[in-house]
Amino acid sequence: MILFVSTNIDDSLIVLGLLSDPRFLPRNVPAGQYLGLGLLVLASVLASLASLVTAPTDVGLLGLLPIVLWGRKLPGRSQTRGQPQDEEATEFPPHTQNGTVDQIKGIAAVTIANGSNNLSLYTPLFSTKTPAEIALITLVFAIMTAVRVTAAH
Repeated sequence: MILFVSTNIDDSLIVLGLLSDPRFLPRNVPAGQYLGLGLLVLASVLASLASLVTAPTDVGLLGLLPIVLWGRKLPGRSQTRGQPQDEEATEFPPHTQNGTVDQIKGIAAVTIANGSNNLSLYTPLFSTKTPAEIALITLVFAIMTAVRVTAAH
């Protein structure tokens, strides 16, 4: 629980922002959060399989991943690549079936983009756990996600 809270405090602020934005349906926020976090956990589990062919100390080097990702965002690097600069210029799909799917995917993408710290901590942790322990940790993460989104709502 401590690991989840420490890696998702920043995501809690994003959830608050998404829930307060009238362009997003409140039911899409938890769905996007679950999708994004599920993909982060899956990526971490798959990356932890590297521990089968490398030393555990080498897997621990994944803790440097957030620093490398941050270095790519240093000033002087173009981040826009043709994207609109004005926040109001970005339109979200209407509240239709396709709009709902697009919103959930968008929320999941924000969760994943904000999840480099999750990957760098979950991967070494999962490399030292049994499949049953990983399943239990994943269940705790799911419950904590529900608590976090409910509290934000």
